[in-house]
Amino acid sequence: MREETAEWLASASEDLDAARVLFDAGQYHAMALHAQQSVEKALKGLLVERTGELPARTHDLRRIGTEVGIPAGMISRLVELYAYYLAGRYPGTAHGDAQIRAQEEATAALSTARETLAWAREQLAITGREQASA
Repeated sequence: MREETAEWLASASEDLDAARVLFDAGQYHAMALHAQQSVEKALKGLLVERTGELPARTHDLRRIGTEVGIPAGMISRLVELYAYYLAGRYPGTAHGDAQIRAQEEATAALSTARETLAWAREQLAITGREQASA
């Protein structure tokens, strides 16, 4: 694994840890920001590993997820998490209606982050095995 990839994944893990702490504290708004960042960094780490280049400067999880080939069933969850991120990051915008208002929504957002990070790690393991057998 590239050193840069490891750095992206370490940062993704830190954001996921922060999201868990904020979830436990009932700070769902802030939790969504860290959950989104965890997903973004995990997927960008996968891009770095595959291309050897820095990824585009975007926070759009649908775009990044599509670029790395995340399963279609996960795309809608990434879109929802991205909407929570926008609502939290830019209060008073059209995305304000996407704020997390219940523990159930927060649980789903945190689950999306956890599952996406696990998926990215699995993809990196597959890539590593393919490179080793080549």
